[in-house]
Amino acid sequence: MIRCLVATACAMSIAASARAQTTADGVDAFLRGDYPRAAEIFTPLVSPLRPPDHVAEFFLAAMYENGLGVPVDPSRACALYSRASVDSTGLFGSQAAPLMQALSQTLGPARFSECVSLSTVGFDHGLEKTTFQLGPGHRVVWDLTGATVSYDGREKHTDTALARTGSIFLPLQHVQLMAGPDRLRRRDFVEAFMWRPTTDVRTWSLEWRLFEVVLDDVVPAGGGALTTAFGSRPPSALPFDLHDVVRLRVNDTGDVECEAAGLTGTRTTVIESPAAREARRTRELARAEAEKHVPWDRLLDTARRPTLAYMEADSCGSLLVYGWTGDRSEAIAIRADENLLQLSTDVRTFDLAAPQGRLEATLHVYERPQRQWWFCTDVLPPPGAVTEATWRAVRGTISIELPQPTLATIHIRGAEFVSDSGARVQQIRPITLTATLGPTVLK
Repeated sequence: MIRCLVATACAMSIAASARAQTTADGVDAFLRGDYPRAAEIFTPLVSPLRPPDHVAEFFLAAMYENGLGVPVDPSRACALYSRASVDSTGLFGSQAAPLMQALSQTLGPARFSECVSLSTVGFDHGLEKTTFQLGPGHRVVWDLTGATVSYDGREKHTDTALARTGSIFLPLQHVQLMAGPDRLRRRDFVEAFMWRPTTDVRTWSLEWRLFEVVLDDVVPAGGGALTTAFGSRPPSALPFDLHDVVRLRVNDTGDVECEAAGLTGTRTTVIESPAAREARRTRELARAEAEKHVPWDRLLDTARRPTLAYMEADSCGSLLVYGWTGDRSEAIAIRADENLLQLSTDVRTFDLAAPQGRLEATLHVYERPQRQWWFCTDVLPPPGAVTEATWRAVRGTISIELPQPTLATIHIRGAEFVSDSGARVQQIRPITLTATLGPTVLK
């Protein structure tokens, strides 16, 4: 391998002189046997923040594979061969691909995963392998490839999707809180802070990601952009304490909430509990099963009277709750002004006939079953996708209860709805909607 590489370098030296001087200097240093100098030259040239230099990538890969001027590191060698192989028509691309393949066979799945991550992020990522002991027989090991949880004698690896081009990580943080009404339910969170380069390379965004470790699962629980910095590299020290910017705590009701001061202002968000998360997953599976039996091609008359019988409900944050019939041909939407609700846990009752303008209930009667609800987006549906008749509540009462910050229960009683054509329908049975609010933003 080394003899072949030297021969290739000799053939390359004349062509390299026409390239950037530093690349040619690296090749010349390699030919002289000055491997430390060659590594010093090639290393900055393989940064993921620079335009690709497949010559430098190939030579430095061979040096890491054989311990020439650098420690033997098959994972780094594999990563650099991977990047060099992108140039499949170049001088070294065709050689890099089989070399990477050969290394992948000796590395095994775990280290090959590290190779793939390094080829994307680069070597100067700063994410040290970190172990957090969560409890007896329960720990999580975090590295560039993701998180591996050991729990109850078994292991499970989760790709946390943190490996992005040019990222530079700060030390990971483990936060353990005792939550629940009795404060006896342990909840474990891991915070990742990293600088991400933007498109102009000289601007960096400090981003934060929050994960919760639940048994052997690693669940995304929040995140956002905190601040920006300018320069060829992000600052080595922050002008503030991260715990002054992102705070995890248990509120008065026993729920975990996170206060984060980001680029869009300070927001306090209640983090869904493991029990609520599991209940949501169960509902989603049940909905998916029910949708298999919906007659999607059925055509209906939009002038028909609404049934006022809703089987499921969902929400858009804390401002809109909507429910729908089992055949997905009718829906009800409850829109409320955030200041009107004030997100209180007390039951609040409103008169639908009062001209307050900050609370409304509307019915939507469709021509055909709806595969997608358009309540939570400003994007207009495709032409012809939605044909409907709309009914508005003009009488009755609506009670809104928040037994938990992430759960809303709505009761509508004695309501009368009027259609766009003037037809009227009166509610006979109470309408009850229960929906998970998702990340609830508190003021």
